[in-house]
Amino acid sequence: NYLYIATGDGGAANDPKKRSQDLSSYLGKLLRIDVSPKTGYRIPRDNPFKNKANAKSEIYAYGLRNPWRCSWDRKTGDFYIGDVGQNQWEEINFMAAGKGSGANYGWRLREGLIATPKNGVGGNKPSQAVDPIYVYKHGTRSNQGLSVTGGYVYRGPIKKLQGKYFFADYANPRIWSFELKNGKAVNTEDWTDRLRPQKGKINSIVSFNEDQDGNLMIVCLNGKIYMITAE
Repeated sequence: NYLYIATGDGGAANDPKKRSQDLSSYLGKLLRIDVSPKTGYRIPRDNPFKNKANAKSEIYAYGLRNPWRCSWDRKTGDFYIGDVGQNQWEEINFMAAGKGSGANYGWRLREGLIATPKNGVGGNKPSQAVDPIYVYKHGTRSNQGLSVTGGYVYRGPIKKLQGKYFFADYANPRIWSFELKNGKAVNTEDWTDRLRPQKGKINSIVSFNEDQDGNLMIVCLNGKIYMITAE
Protein backbone atom coordinates (compact mmCIF):
# COMPACT_ATOMS: atom_id res chain seq x y z
CA ASN A 1 0.00 0.00 0.00
CA TYR A 2 1.67 3.18 -1.19
CA LEU A 3 0.74 6.59 0.20
CA TYR A 4 1.32 9.67 -1.99
CA ILE A 5 1.86 13.01 -0.22
CA ALA A 6 1.89 16.32 -2.10
CA THR A 7 3.76 19.18 -0.40
CA GLY A 8 3.99 22.91 -1.06
CA ASP A 9 7.24 24.86 -1.49
CA GLY A 10 7.14 26.48 1.96
CA GLY A 11 5.02 29.53 1.22
CA ALA A 12 7.48 32.37 0.56
CA ALA A 13 6.74 34.11 -2.75
CA ASN A 14 8.59 32.66 -5.75
CA ASP A 15 10.32 30.01 -3.61
CA PRO A 16 13.43 32.09 -2.76
CA LYS A 17 15.25 29.11 -1.25
CA LYS A 18 14.62 27.03 -4.39
CA ARG A 19 13.17 24.17 -2.36
CA SER A 20 10.96 22.77 -5.10
CA GLN A 21 13.99 21.96 -7.27
CA ASP A 22 16.10 20.85 -4.28
CA LEU A 23 16.03 17.07 -3.88
CA SER A 24 17.38 17.37 -0.33
CA SER A 25 14.12 19.09 0.71
CA TYR A 26 10.70 17.53 1.18
CA LEU A 27 9.01 20.77 0.06
CA GLY A 28 7.44 21.21 -3.36
CA LYS A 29 7.35 17.47 -3.92
CA LEU A 30 5.21 14.43 -4.47
CA LEU A 31 6.35 11.88 -1.90
CA ARG A 32 5.66 8.15 -2.00
CA ILE A 33 5.95 5.82 0.99
CA ASP A 34 4.94 2.25 1.82
CA VAL A 35 2.46 2.15 4.70
CA SER A 36 1.66 -1.56 4.73
CA PRO A 37 0.42 -2.40 8.25
CA LYS A 38 2.58 -5.52 8.36
CA THR A 39 5.89 -3.84 7.61
CA GLY A 40 5.33 -0.27 8.78
CA TYR A 41 6.96 2.79 7.21
CA ARG A 42 9.24 1.91 4.30
CA ILE A 43 10.57 3.52 1.14
CA PRO A 44 9.37 1.72 -2.02
CA ARG A 45 12.25 0.00 -3.76
CA ASP A 46 11.55 1.70 -7.08
CA ASN A 47 11.35 5.28 -5.80
CA PRO A 48 13.53 7.23 -8.26
CA PHE A 49 15.84 8.88 -5.73
CA LYS A 50 16.15 6.09 -3.18
CA ASN A 51 19.65 5.95 -1.69
CA LYS A 52 20.91 8.71 -3.99
CA ALA A 53 23.34 11.20 -2.48
CA ASN A 54 21.82 14.48 -1.23
CA ALA A 55 18.28 13.39 -2.10
CA LYS A 56 15.32 12.36 0.04
CA SER A 57 14.40 8.78 -0.76
CA GLU A 58 10.68 9.49 -0.31
CA ILE A 59 10.57 11.83 -3.32
CA TYR A 60 8.67 10.48 -6.32
CA ALA A 61 8.31 13.73 -8.32
CA TYR A 62 9.21 17.37 -7.74
CA GLY A 63 8.89 20.95 -9.00
CA LEU A 64 5.49 21.73 -7.44
CA ARG A 65 4.47 25.05 -5.92
CA ASN A 66 1.22 24.59 -4.02
CA PRO A 67 -0.47 21.33 -5.04
CA TRP A 68 -4.09 21.81 -4.04
CA ARG A 69 -5.94 18.51 -4.40
CA CYS A 70 -4.72 15.45 -6.25
CA SER A 71 -6.73 12.49 -7.46
CA TRP A 72 -6.60 9.17 -9.26
CA ASP A 73 -8.79 8.29 -12.19
CA ARG A 74 -10.35 5.13 -10.79
CA LYS A 75 -10.72 3.64 -14.29
CA THR A 76 -7.29 4.33 -15.81
CA GLY A 77 -5.04 4.87 -12.79
CA ASP A 78 -3.91 8.25 -14.15
CA PHE A 79 -2.99 10.89 -11.55
CA TYR A 80 -4.01 14.57 -11.65
CA ILE A 81 -2.52 17.44 -9.61
CA GLY A 82 -4.01 20.91 -9.30
CA ASP A 83 -1.07 23.28 -8.66
CA VAL A 84 -1.76 26.87 -7.58
CA GLY A 85 0.33 29.47 -9.43
CA GLN A 86 2.21 32.52 -8.19
CA ASN A 87 2.20 35.34 -10.72
CA GLN A 88 0.20 34.58 -13.86
CA TRP A 89 -0.86 30.96 -14.36
CA GLU A 90 -2.79 28.14 -12.71
CA GLU A 91 -2.10 24.61 -13.85
CA ILE A 92 -3.24 21.00 -13.87
CA ASN A 93 -0.36 18.53 -13.87
CA PHE A 94 -0.68 14.93 -14.97
CA MET A 95 1.01 11.59 -14.42
CA ALA A 96 -0.05 8.69 -16.62
CA ALA A 97 -0.63 5.36 -14.93
CA GLY A 98 2.63 3.51 -14.37
CA LYS A 99 4.71 6.50 -15.45
CA GLY A 100 6.01 9.75 -13.99
CA SER A 101 8.68 8.46 -11.65
CA GLY A 102 11.23 11.26 -11.17
CA ALA A 103 9.14 13.83 -13.06
CA ASN A 104 10.00 17.51 -12.63
CA TYR A 105 6.98 19.82 -12.92
CA GLY A 106 9.18 22.87 -13.29
CA TRP A 107 8.53 25.26 -10.41
CA ARG A 108 10.20 27.66 -9.54
CA LEU A 109 11.80 27.96 -12.96
CA ARG A 110 8.50 27.51 -14.78
CA GLU A 111 4.95 28.69 -14.20
CA GLY A 112 2.41 27.20 -16.52
CA LEU A 113 4.08 26.90 -19.92
CA ILE A 114 6.49 29.83 -19.53
CA ALA A 115 9.53 30.87 -17.54
CA THR A 116 8.31 32.25 -14.21
CA PRO A 117 7.68 35.98 -14.89
CA LYS A 118 9.77 37.36 -12.03
CA ASN A 119 13.25 38.79 -12.49
CA GLY A 120 15.90 36.35 -11.34
CA VAL A 121 13.42 33.51 -10.84
CA GLY A 122 12.33 32.03 -14.17
CA GLY A 123 14.56 30.02 -16.43
CA ASN A 124 14.83 27.45 -19.17
CA LYS A 125 12.83 24.28 -19.00
CA PRO A 126 14.87 21.89 -16.82
CA SER A 127 15.75 18.34 -17.77
CA GLN A 128 13.01 15.79 -17.04
CA ALA A 129 10.54 18.70 -16.98
CA VAL A 130 6.90 17.88 -17.61
CA ASP A 131 4.56 20.61 -18.85
CA PRO A 132 1.07 20.87 -17.35
CA ILE A 133 -1.71 19.45 -19.49
CA TYR A 134 -3.92 22.46 -18.78
CA VAL A 135 -3.27 26.06 -17.76
CA TYR A 136 -5.39 29.15 -17.28
CA LYS A 137 -4.39 32.75 -16.75
CA HIS A 138 -4.95 34.89 -13.67
CA GLY A 139 -7.98 37.16 -13.93
CA THR A 140 -11.71 37.40 -13.32
CA ARG A 141 -13.11 36.40 -16.71
CA SER A 142 -15.07 33.17 -17.09
CA ASN A 143 -11.99 31.27 -18.27
CA GLN A 144 -9.64 32.74 -15.65
CA GLY A 145 -9.02 32.58 -11.91
CA LEU A 146 -6.47 32.93 -9.13
CA SER A 147 -6.34 29.66 -7.19
CA VAL A 148 -7.04 26.28 -8.77
CA THR A 149 -8.79 23.51 -6.88
CA GLY A 150 -7.97 20.15 -8.42
CA GLY A 151 -10.82 17.68 -8.89
CA TYR A 152 -11.66 14.24 -10.26
CA VAL A 153 -12.36 12.43 -13.48
CA TYR A 154 -16.06 11.63 -13.39
CA ARG A 155 -16.79 7.89 -13.25
CA GLY A 156 -20.29 7.99 -11.80
CA PRO A 157 -23.70 6.97 -13.19
CA ILE A 158 -24.28 9.98 -15.49
CA LYS A 159 -23.18 8.78 -18.92
CA LYS A 160 -22.68 12.19 -20.55
CA LEU A 161 -20.15 13.15 -17.87
CA GLN A 162 -18.00 10.03 -18.21
CA GLY A 163 -14.29 10.76 -18.57
CA LYS A 164 -14.55 14.49 -17.90
CA TYR A 165 -12.04 15.89 -15.41
CA PHE A 166 -13.83 18.41 -13.19
CA PHE A 167 -11.93 21.17 -11.39
CA ALA A 168 -12.60 24.68 -10.09
CA ASP A 169 -11.13 27.99 -8.99
CA TYR A 170 -11.40 29.04 -5.36
CA ALA A 171 -11.15 32.81 -5.84
CA ASN A 172 -13.12 33.23 -9.09
CA PRO A 173 -15.95 30.76 -8.42
CA ARG A 174 -16.00 28.79 -11.65
CA ILE A 175 -16.32 25.05 -12.31
CA TRP A 176 -14.86 23.59 -15.50
CA SER A 177 -14.10 20.24 -17.08
CA PHE A 178 -11.93 18.90 -19.86
CA GLU A 179 -11.34 15.51 -21.44
CA LEU A 180 -7.97 13.87 -21.95
CA LYS A 181 -7.31 12.76 -25.53
CA ASN A 182 -3.89 11.48 -26.60
CA GLY A 183 -2.27 13.17 -23.62
CA LYS A 184 -3.89 16.56 -24.26
CA ALA A 185 -6.73 18.40 -22.55
CA VAL A 186 -9.57 19.01 -25.00
CA ASN A 187 -13.27 19.92 -25.00
CA THR A 188 -13.09 22.37 -22.09
CA GLU A 189 -16.52 23.24 -20.69
CA ASP A 190 -17.73 25.78 -18.12
CA TRP A 191 -20.26 24.16 -15.78
CA THR A 192 -20.70 27.07 -13.36
CA ASP A 193 -24.23 28.04 -14.39
CA ARG A 194 -25.43 24.49 -15.02
CA LEU A 195 -24.38 23.37 -11.53
CA ARG A 196 -26.08 26.14 -9.58
CA PRO A 197 -28.05 24.88 -6.55
CA GLN A 198 -31.73 25.78 -6.12
CA LYS A 199 -30.73 28.55 -3.74
CA GLY A 200 -27.62 30.69 -3.82
CA LYS A 201 -24.33 29.95 -5.55
CA ILE A 202 -21.46 27.55 -5.11
CA ASN A 203 -18.58 29.68 -3.82
CA SER A 204 -15.10 29.14 -2.34
CA ILE A 205 -14.65 25.59 -3.62
CA VAL A 206 -11.87 23.97 -1.59
CA SER A 207 -12.15 20.34 -2.68
CA PHE A 208 -13.90 17.66 -4.69
CA ASN A 209 -14.62 14.10 -3.64
CA GLU A 210 -16.24 10.97 -5.00
CA ASP A 211 -18.21 8.19 -3.33
CA GLN A 212 -17.93 4.46 -3.93
CA ASP A 213 -20.28 4.72 -6.91
CA GLY A 214 -18.28 7.50 -8.55
CA ASN A 215 -20.73 10.28 -7.73
CA LEU A 216 -18.86 13.58 -7.68
CA MET A 217 -19.16 16.01 -4.78
CA ILE A 218 -18.13 19.66 -4.50
CA VAL A 219 -16.88 20.87 -1.11
CA CYS A 220 -17.05 24.55 -0.12
CA LEU A 221 -15.28 26.53 2.58
CA ASN A 222 -18.57 27.23 4.37
CA GLY A 223 -19.03 23.52 5.05
CA LYS A 224 -21.58 22.86 2.32
CA ILE A 225 -21.19 19.77 0.14
CA TYR A 226 -22.99 19.47 -3.20
CA MET A 227 -23.42 16.25 -5.19
CA ILE A 228 -23.71 16.31 -8.98
CA THR A 229 -26.87 14.43 -9.97
CA ALA A 230 -28.77 13.81 -13.19
CA GLU A 231 -31.23 16.49 -14.30
